Amino acid sequence: MSFKTNVIQEAAFVKLYLKTGDAVDAVTRSGLIYGQTDPRDMADELLANPRIQDLIAAQQPPTLRRPSEISRESIISDYERVFGAAMMKEDYGNAIAAKKGQSAVLGFNQENVQVTHKMDVTRMTDEQLINMIALKSKREDLKMIDVTPVGLGQINKPLTTDI
Repeated sequence: MSFKTNVIQEAAFVKLYLKTGDAVDAVTRSGLIYGQTDPRDMADELLANPRIQDLIAAQQPPTLRRPSEISRESIISDYERVFGAAMMKEDYGNAIAAKKGQSAVLGFNQENVQVTHKMDVTRMTDEQLINMIALKSKREDLKMIDVTPVGLGQINKPLTTDI
């Protein structure tokens, strides 16, 4: 049998369960009884629920991890614990921040950034142009340098430099 609960009900259950140590009492006091449902069945199901287990673990004293024990999964579960603790304290700002962090680790956030940079070489001195070309020619990843003038029209005199 599967009982439907929401995050607030689950947080209330965990808070009461950790306070009393009695899952059946926590079910009845948190208002999770539906119709003829046996509170023991609901308590057993809630305690078997991974979300509830994460919420309970979030309230336990944190254990320090060695760097070799840190993994993608451990970071995700840490975010889940922070989320659970924030929900229990009804600190929704931190709960949302934890979910945002977790979604970033999971790769749900996609950020497209496009940077366009144009220089107006017609406003640069010859010395600035020569320095810029010399600097860019030292970089191996650039095979070609675009010095097409932008803005004030064409340059009538071709640029010649000895590098």
